[in-house]
Amino acid sequence: MEILTLMRTAEFSFAGFLIPWAMIVWTIAYVIALLFSYWVERLGFYRYVWHPPLFFIATVITFGSILGIVFAP
Repeated sequence: MEILTLMRTAEFSFAGFLIPWAMIVWTIAYVIALLFSYWVERLGFYRYVWHPPLFFIATVITFGSILGIVFAP
């Protein structure tokens, strides 16, 4: 439960630097999108995607928006 309390603050202090929560949320979304695109590629669904880099950017934005709604301070 402590991680949820930390995610509710607007900024994190890491070694004296203030890091905005959105940077952490979008980094997590990027990693999730990487794993999701790997999974989609392994299943063979990328042959139905017109432009894979555009699809990847859309998944990063989707996962980032979902995480941003859940962890918004």
